[in-house]
Amino acid sequence: DWNKITNQELFSILIKTVDYKYSKLLFGDIDFSTFNLYEKTVDDNKILTLYSPKMDLEIDEETIINILNITKESVSLDDKITDDGSSYIDTIGKTLDIDSQILINDSLETLSDLERKVVLSRYFEDLTQSETASLLGISQVKVSRIEKKGKAKIKEYIKS
Repeated sequence: DWNKITNQELFSILIKTVDYKYSKLLFGDIDFSTFNLYEKTVDDNKILTLYSPKMDLEIDEETIINILNITKESVSLDDKITDDGSSYIDTIGKTLDIDSQILINDSLETLSDLERKVVLSRYFEDLTQSETASLLGISQVKVSRIEKKGKAKIKEYIKS
């Protein structure tokens, strides 16, 4: 059942399917083929981590979630994002025009209060998921889920 797979299990499966030359571009000299799921006890709670005995390196859940989010959402700076063919790289350092600012503000209004707080914390205050979770009194995993849902709503609003 894919709904019950942990982030660690997903990462463990996915990272071993990535060609080493590509993972080297993203992660340097870390050889993910040497990692295995490892269960350890922290404060009487059993948690899964990824551990490489060969490298004596452990990757915790927050890092795994961040890696999954980065690789899932990565785009090319050359991707075209406007009707006139402008790319992300064309927009770096430019301020948004008033229409774009209005569109963003309007899209934020489509979110629930919690979704809006998460999106604003993450993208306008540049807080990490953990910092956002602490600020809002919820778990980092919940922040990740709410952020994903909020971004999907914003994208849908902008497309319509």
